[in-house]
Amino acid sequence: MVPNRNEFENYHSVLGVFKLIGIILPRTAKSERAWTPVVPRRNDVLKQSSLQSFKTRGLVFDKDVKN
Repeated sequence: MVPNRNEFENYHSVLGVFKLIGIILPRTAKSERAWTPVVPRRNDVLKQSSLQSFKTRGLVFDKDVKN
């Protein structure tokens, strides 16, 4: 099967977009290390109090709230 002219041009325009992305985002920005989550060690998590555990997760509670 021979691609027609439009299919050929579309294929090359898609390749151009991927090449452009590669130029904008260098390999260091797309590295695996950038996506590696930071997970605390299990012993550290077990030793901390429940309030400290919430603080490390970025949750903030107002201590002055009355029920």
